[in-house]
Amino acid sequence: MRLLCWFAAGMGAICHAQMTPLRSIVTRPRASSISILSVHFQELKYGHEGPGYFGVQHAPYRGKPAIVEVMLYGQDAIRSVQFELLDQYGLRLATPIAVRFGSGADSDEYWLQLDVPLQPFRFGIRGEDFRGQPFRRVNKQLYTPVEGNEPAPTLPPDLPASRESVMRRLLGSYANDVQARFEAARQAHPDGIVVLARAEFLEAEYEPLLSSANHEVGLRLHLAIRFGAEGDYSVTPTFFSQYENPDWRQITLQVLDGSASPQPANIPADMLENVLRYGGAAHYLQGQVYRFQFDLVPNYVIRNLARTRFCINSEYYRAIGRSGIWDAVQDSAVPVKYRVRISSLDFEAETGDLPPQRAYLESFGREGSPDCGPTPTNRF
Repeated sequence: MRLLCWFAAGMGAICHAQMTPLRSIVTRPRASSISILSVHFQELKYGHEGPGYFGVQHAPYRGKPAIVEVMLYGQDAIRSVQFELLDQYGLRLATPIAVRFGSGADSDEYWLQLDVPLQPFRFGIRGEDFRGQPFRRVNKQLYTPVEGNEPAPTLPPDLPASRESVMRRLLGSYANDVQARFEAARQAHPDGIVVLARAEFLEAEYEPLLSSANHEVGLRLHLAIRFGAEGDYSVTPTFFSQYENPDWRQITLQVLDGSASPQPANIPADMLENVLRYGGAAHYLQGQVYRFQFDLVPNYVIRNLARTRFCINSEYYRAIGRSGIWDAVQDSAVPVKYRVRISSLDFEAETGDLPPQRAYLESFGREGSPDCGPTPTNRF
């Protein structure tokens, strides 16, 4: 029972150790990597999970409105981007309004709203890279418009008449919601320029995670982040052990608990911990400094539903034929570094040398945590 003192409200039982800054290892992006990865024209349909826009195979219809999904490559090197429609000689025909899906640095999906040109055309992008230098890229594919009209949205076959009107209303409502997003983007950026704001890490440091008996059982990570634009972000860090033997790297650290102050307004207080633990996104405001705390323990540790006890899931590695790896890692006394990554914020860093996994395992043993047995579960 004493093991859970560190996770209690107030954290009064935690021994305060000296903080150690993470060492940033974010690689400088390459502006030369910026390109258009894919282009897909969309049409409104009713899918398995409800209404949505789905990619189509036919040529675009001359002079008709269209929605297009464009995926970019080299997203981390872009500061701002504007989409273009170009004729076959490279002359600009139009600058469609663009909506970016997601706020994170790794969100590379854009939807464009445009009127299909009357002549053959290509898609292009221009903007500034992370250094403030201009760039321009043109997709090689030439689209030749054809005469025709977008077909009416299709409904599931054998649909009862009583459900048809309901589904058509849902299709209309979805289309209106998408249109509202384009209108908001047009009002905010009539020139079609999308600015990619980055998150600023004001603090990134860690300390040992200690039990009430002063046993080191993991790591506590502290982050202070200011977001450059309001939006939905996933802040959960992923830890990768840096053993020389790559087979050993499956044994690492995982988030056990997380907290944020102030809390994002769109997540109930009783749900925020799970969002931070499992990598969900929450809505954060521009310019506000948010302070995050993550407690991490070895990924072979299971906590029960009551949050009062732990057990050691060594059976997992035996079940998948990796018992030799488990034994080798637990026999090793060599300290290990961990790489820390938050891909949605373009953040990557590294710890210094941390205790070998056997030290964590021994600490849990001294705290009375048993092996989980042949059928591991959190119901114990």
